[in-house]
Amino acid sequence: MGKHINKEGKRKCYGCHQVFPLTLDYFSACNRKYTLGFRYNCKKCSNYKYDLRKILIKGCGFKCNNCNLYKPDDYSFFDIDHITPLKRRTNGLNVGTYLRKKDGEKNLQVLCPNCHRIKTIKDRKNNLC
Repeated sequence: MGKHINKEGKRKCYGCHQVFPLTLDYFSACNRKYTLGFRYNCKKCSNYKYDLRKILIKGCGFKCNNCNLYKPDDYSFFDIDHITPLKRRTNGLNVGTYLRKKDGEKNLQVLCPNCHRIKTIKDRKNNLC
């Protein structure tokens, strides 16, 4: 078995941490060979992320929060950004997961790809992420 599958052939969802059988009933298909043909998040968690993305983009009126670029009805164009950047790891602990659960949607904003890139570069220069 792979490192992401337990002895019974089940996988733990990276989103909700529940264990499910590794079937298309619970996980969506993926063409990456190292995932054994299945995504890491269960279908419920994958749908939640997609729905949250649509809610945020629609809620801001299909505009970038920084430059106000308007792209009507184009969900795929915009990026979802953490206002306060998440640190990836500190002393081996995954701080990002803790902050994601703590702040939730309040720490998210909608940016166009250019503004997102500029903000990320500034955050990295200031050692925020």
